[in-house]
Amino acid sequence: MCGIFFAHSNNQNTLAAIKDNLTAVEYTLRFRGPDATNVFEMDHTIAMHTILSITGDGKQPFALPDGYGLYNGEIYNDWQNYSPSYSDSDYLQRRLKEDGMDCLHGLDGEFAIILYNQARNTVTFVTDYFTTKPLYYAIHDGALVAGSYDVTCTAALPSAKPLQLNANTILTISLVDYSIISEETLHHFDFENANTDHYDDFTKAFQKAIQKRSKTAQHPIFVPLSSGHDSGLIAAELMHQGVKFASYAMPYGEKAEILAARKALMAEQGLDFVELDPSPAEWDAFEAEVKQDAPYYAIEYAGTPDVKYPDPDVRTIGGFLGSAYISKLAKSNGQLILMSGQGADEIISDYYNEFSNSRRSCLKGDWTKANKPWVNFNAGWNQVLLGGNERMNGHFGVESRYPFLDRDLIQAFLNLTPELKGKRYKAPITQMLDQLNYPYHDYKIGFYGFDQNARKASA
Repeated sequence: MCGIFFAHSNNQNTLAAIKDNLTAVEYTLRFRGPDATNVFEMDHTIAMHTILSITGDGKQPFALPDGYGLYNGEIYNDWQNYSPSYSDSDYLQRRLKEDGMDCLHGLDGEFAIILYNQARNTVTFVTDYFTTKPLYYAIHDGALVAGSYDVTCTAALPSAKPLQLNANTILTISLVDYSIISEETLHHFDFENANTDHYDDFTKAFQKAIQKRSKTAQHPIFVPLSSGHDSGLIAAELMHQGVKFASYAMPYGEKAEILAARKALMAEQGLDFVELDPSPAEWDAFEAEVKQDAPYYAIEYAGTPDVKYPDPDVRTIGGFLGSAYISKLAKSNGQLILMSGQGADEIISDYYNEFSNSRRSCLKGDWTKANKPWVNFNAGWNQVLLGGNERMNGHFGVESRYPFLDRDLIQAFLNLTPELKGKRYKAPITQMLDQLNYPYHDYKIGFYGFDQNARKASA
């Protein structure tokens, strides 16, 4: 994980003003990349990269035949060969040099990419299939800026109105007049061949999704473990593959007997399981810390206006604060890679089960309608909640990886017949939990993080 920033202007005064704001720009990215900062200038452009050293040293921007590139995330195409001296940014640089822009369509991973082409006087922005790593850009006052957050852009150009690049997109912009030259889809998922009548392909794809995110990881892994399906399957498969990891649980709202059974299984393999129950005073102090330093982000999606938070500021919402609390502790213990269950609710269940038909559901349990991307597939709540995850966990310098948003896994799910998709709650996940003999319950609770009533009672 890292922070990235790019700026271009043909007006030297505007470019000088952006340079004067680089300290403010770096401030927005410093937690995503706490290990080092590199600033680079070329022609009428400025690039900044703040690095969290996860795979190799990954110093950026990296040179290209006609310019340079910036990259945030993890690319798994060559995961078996990564080492402290060879990173995924090295892989991306090589592919771009050998195959040009065509290589982008074959990338496997979680990423946001900026490619400056000096010869063509263009910049290209690339987001992965689900915007697991957000990328914003703005055109204002004779300049173009882009970065990991909206606040990164406004730190450079305070009056700009940043746009988030849509998921699964390759966007090329002229640096002569900032017009859009082309916009294309990175990867076309197949929604038309839902004919697979078994879960074997899904199981193999999930095993591979975990393997390539963990087997050669150069830093320790942790899982925020609830009593639910998604984190449960991640933990179960990591144990099945013999991968060392730690788990952290916040028991409020969870099924205590499920957490206890999971803790016992981890103990059998000598794995750490930590239950966290901060006092109201500790929680208030942590929330104040986050609200002071983490970037503001509102958890809102206009497509379901009846789903509202009392305060949409992600820095005040229990589940996100709980995840961030875990990330802070894990980071202090040297664990830098978070395995997230994000995406399973939005895609593999579409927020639907027989016990609670969520207002967020698009398909309402009718999987015959899944013949094209539904809103939550790679926009809607999936995009909104990913934005919150990236800000809150990234604030503590950990990298989130998303096995349930693996490209090949999602295609394996789409290939299932409608009957198998909806056979039971999160049917292919439940099938794997049964195979692994891992404890679970059949309904959705949600992650609360902290007992808000306890805080109110102590007030």
